Amino acid sequence: MLIATKFLNTNALVYTPANYDSSQSYPVLIFHPGAGEMGPGHTDINLLKVHGPFQFINGTTDLGLDLIIIAIQPADADPRPNLINNDINAIKASYKISSIVCTGLS
Repeated sequence: MLIATKFLNTNALVYTPANYDSSQSYPVLIFHPGAGEMGPGHTDINLLKVHGPFQFINGTTDLGLDLIIIAIQPADADPRPNLINNDINAIKASYKISSIVCTGLS
């Protein structure tokens, strides 16, 4: 399932597996895109579909993996570690997580 949401007032796209169960823990892949996906006023969430995992994932995609994938639309082209940590903490507050992998563009 693909949903558009917000973490800390920042746009995000979230993929959850077809068999998602909120009582279970899942590994999470967090994708931080580059400056080109920020969008005017940080509001064009469709820019998160230009590069990265959501270039290949749509509303009907079933990866067959027990994995949550999240792309966060950055408020800054060069997010500092404390900002990334804030995003991770907001995600942890929303989902049960077994492990986290972060990736992104420069």
